[in-house]
Amino acid sequence: MNNGDNKETTRWLKEKMCLDGSYYWQSCTNATNIGGEIHVKPNLPGIIILVHGVHSEGEWYSTAEENICNGLNERLNLTNTPYKLTANTYYQPTFVLDKNNLDDSHYIYKKPIRELIELGNSPIIRFHWGYRSDDDKWDDYKIPLKNIAGESYHQLKNAIVNPVYSSTDQNKWTLEDKEKYRIAEEYQSLSFKKRKIFIYEKLKDKGPFLWEGGPFQNGCNHLKSLWSEYGFSSWPKLWATIPFPAPFPIPVNVQTFNPETDTLLTSSPSRQYFAHAAGRLAKLIAQIRKNNKDDTVTVVSHSQGTMIALAACAIEAPDALFVLNSPYAIEDKTLNTFSYPLSENIDRDTRIATLKKIIDKIAENKNKLKNNKNNLIVGLTEQKKNWTPFNTEISRKINVETSSKKINSIKIENGGAVQERDNHGNTYIYCNPHDRVMGSSPLGSIGWSAIPNITQHGQTQPHPIFSSCKTLFVRMLARNTPCGEKPDPQNGTFTVFTDKNGRFRDGYPFWDNKTTIIDGFVWPEPKRNMFLNINAPEVPTPIKDYEQKNFDVGFLDSDEPPKKFGGVIYKNNQYEPVTREYYYLKYLYSYENRILVELTDKEKNKLKEDPLATPNEKNVSKRYETMDEMRIRIRDYICRPNDHGTLPLNVHLLHRVLAFDLPIGHCSQANNPEMMAELRRQADWLSNGGDEYVKTGKLDLPKMPEEISNPD
Repeated sequence: MNNGDNKETTRWLKEKMCLDGSYYWQSCTNATNIGGEIHVKPNLPGIIILVHGVHSEGEWYSTAEENICNGLNERLNLTNTPYKLTANTYYQPTFVLDKNNLDDSHYIYKKPIRELIELGNSPIIRFHWGYRSDDDKWDDYKIPLKNIAGESYHQLKNAIVNPVYSSTDQNKWTLEDKEKYRIAEEYQSLSFKKRKIFIYEKLKDKGPFLWEGGPFQNGCNHLKSLWSEYGFSSWPKLWATIPFPAPFPIPVNVQTFNPETDTLLTSSPSRQYFAHAAGRLAKLIAQIRKNNKDDTVTVVSHSQGTMIALAACAIEAPDALFVLNSPYAIEDKTLNTFSYPLSENIDRDTRIATLKKIIDKIAENKNKLKNNKNNLIVGLTEQKKNWTPFNTEISRKINVETSSKKINSIKIENGGAVQERDNHGNTYIYCNPHDRVMGSSPLGSIGWSAIPNITQHGQTQPHPIFSSCKTLFVRMLARNTPCGEKPDPQNGTFTVFTDKNGRFRDGYPFWDNKTTIIDGFVWPEPKRNMFLNINAPEVPTPIKDYEQKNFDVGFLDSDEPPKKFGGVIYKNNQYEPVTREYYYLKYLYSYENRILVELTDKEKNKLKEDPLATPNEKNVSKRYETMDEMRIRIRDYICRPNDHGTLPLNVHLLHRVLAFDLPIGHCSQANNPEMMAELRRQADWLSNGGDEYVKTGKLDLPKMPEEISNPD
């Protein structure tokens, strides 16, 4: 291979490809003694699988793919080369604005969902999964459902049951109006059981109906429940051993205590579709191994997707795992007694043992690149030599001047070299202390506070798992807090999570904008004097504390116009919804979701003047809102940011931190377009043949691995 130092005459050799995507060259003895010369273009630095969470279509994938590519370009010095990494471009659904009724504005798919429009030079594979309803259970659960074309099941049903006519005057009805009326009347005349059959016959050609990621409330905080025949119940039960038939129902609907109007805590189906998704992800990793055992594969997961990723790793471990905003909890909360069957109440030691087993399994790949490093060609060092993570220093730091420049503008400063590193075998926990989902009372998960230090004999020290799992690393992205700097225990005090007053480390109240008594129960104040072991290595461009000043801005403090749940905004020369899920959720609100409202002065006077009203009735001050009033209230509800999706959308974190935590390795199979196309097809459950579950409704459940069923 001519690296530019060879001045002798050579012959260019034509490359040939093996079945696994790797290249080889052949040469024979030349009479004039002219040697052969090969030209090798950089391979992709590995395959990176993105895994979304519940109630999600992977909305963060495009941002993540673009900024991971940008960060890797910087790390491998590919930015100004023909081999620059670029994101793939996928078809995006079209938002159709209904000016006559904004509530009916929604996204539709005019092409096959997630069709690849433009192939970039990207290491990213987007994994998609979700819940597919059985055809006879569309109405068994009050959860959002849609078909692959983006049509809402509940809207389609509502159009049959409560049709909209062209005129309020029946004498002016068209033939179409009369047919709508006939169908609606026929439906009303049927029994409950026959109504289900009637709707099925009308809509069966529109199905299957599904929800990507499954309903929000069906997430869980440990891995055993991924195989559970039970789902979330809005009516909690006492599953413990009591002198009553277990499970003993408690006559309280948890939706009553839900502080968030834009989220419904309704009963949900069996969680086994989680295990099915974990099996699919494990098979995808195994297929990558089968294609080429030397290629590097990393999983970057978010929210409930981290649970699927952890379970998949217990079956088939990748070379590195990232869990962002994970619901995995190391403590067995008291509320679990009412939420999970007794067999799924997992104690603290078992939870930690399971996590440790999975981390250890990933760590078995730690020496993968060291054992096959000679042919690694992925980029250049700053000295224009072949890039390698071994014995390489990044002799500069890049300081992003966010106050006066765009995020992508950089200023190079000399000095402060950072050692490159081989990240194979590592597991990373990225947490966010402002995450209202992961920090809520039922969870308190590692996605909120990672794995806090323990205090013994008045001294704080890292949790023992860090001593036994040397490949476990933690980062925290938070308000007024740096991220990616050199770990500094500061004489054993480590990173402050809460101070002696229970406030966040910057001195401000831990939870902002708590407005009701219920808020205090949902988001309790954390323990005082909590410390975290933020042990992940330094990156070349740490995120500074001042850059995080506005990372956690409450909805009452924001200067932006309030964002209504059912609102439509004009942005980037086009209309888009504030919340794309509103169109699918709005039909789920019913009479039971109405609230008491104050009577108006006019209503009070009318009651007082009513000769038939009793004295008690005349003194009534509240009433239940009407259905129309409820719909308006829900549509105009000001969404409270939950800070749950901020990490996978944070440009700084992706570009300047995560891209430098990734393992860099071989990726020969990326040279084979057909092979990569097949991996992308396999990763998307809605692609043609990507998942038989979508077509048939039958789950393919993997056996629960011992790391989960019996980790001790």
